[in-house]
Amino acid sequence: TVINSFSVEEIREDIAPAFSSSLVLDYSGSMDNDFHFVDNAVNKAVNYIRPDKDDYEVIQFDHRIINSIQRTNKPQDISKLIPFTELQGWTAFYDASLLSIENLEKSNKEKVIILFTDGADNSSFAYANDVVKKALNIGAKVFIIGFYREYGGYLQFILQSIAEQTGGKAYFPHSLNELDNIFAEIYQIMKVYYIVSYSTEKSNQNVRIAKLEYEFTKLNLLLKTERKYYTTPENIP
Repeated sequence: TVINSFSVEEIREDIAPAFSSSLVLDYSGSMDNDFHFVDNAVNKAVNYIRPDKDDYEVIQFDHRIINSIQRTNKPQDISKLIPFTELQGWTAFYDASLLSIENLEKSNKEKVIILFTDGADNSSFAYANDVVKKALNIGAKVFIIGFYREYGGYLQFILQSIAEQTGGKAYFPHSLNELDNIFAEIYQIMKVYYIVSYSTEKSNQNVRIAKLEYEFTKLNLLLKTERKYYTTPENIP
C-alpha cells in the first residue's frame, strides 16, 4: 500500500480536548460479594475528571436501568450511587449501553463510554450490533471491562468486537483488584495520545489494518502498534 501523506501530532494532557464519559456498571445479581470492588474503583476513577473541562455520568443496571448520576463535573457526586442491594437482578447490558449513547449524543465534547459487565446479557431488547452502530453515529469510543464468571460468563469475542469497531479497547481482568489500574489507563488514553493522519488509495475492503512504527531517537525507543479500522460496521453474530 502506497502512503501519499503522513503526519503525527502529539496530544498532551494540558491541551487535550474536553471529554464526556459515561460509566455503565453491571449491578446484576451475579456481582454478589464483589460489588464493593466496582464501587471503590469508580470512586477513584472519577478523580481523573478535570472539573474545569470534563464531565461524566453513571448508569447502573441489572434488568432495570437507572441513570443514577446525571451528567456532572463534580467527582463528589459519585456518592449518589445506588446500593447494590437495591438492584442485583438479571442483566440488560445492551439496553443500558444504548441509554449511555443517547445521553452522550447531547454532548459537544469528545465522547467515551466505559462499560463494565460480568455476565452475558439476558434481558435486553437491543443487540451488540445496535451498540456499535449507534456509538459510531455519535463518534463515541467504547471501552469494555469484561469480568468472566463460570456461571454467567460473557462472550469475549462480542465484547472485543464492540470495543474494536468503535475505536476503544477491551479489558479482561483476572481479578477485580485490577479495576483501579484499568480505569486509570482509560482516562490516561483520553488525555495523552498521538493523532496519526495519513492518506492512501481507495480500497473496497471493509476492514483495514494499520501497522505503525515510531522511533523516539532521544530515548532510543521504538513504538510499534497495530489497529483495525472499519469503513462500515461488521456484523456481530
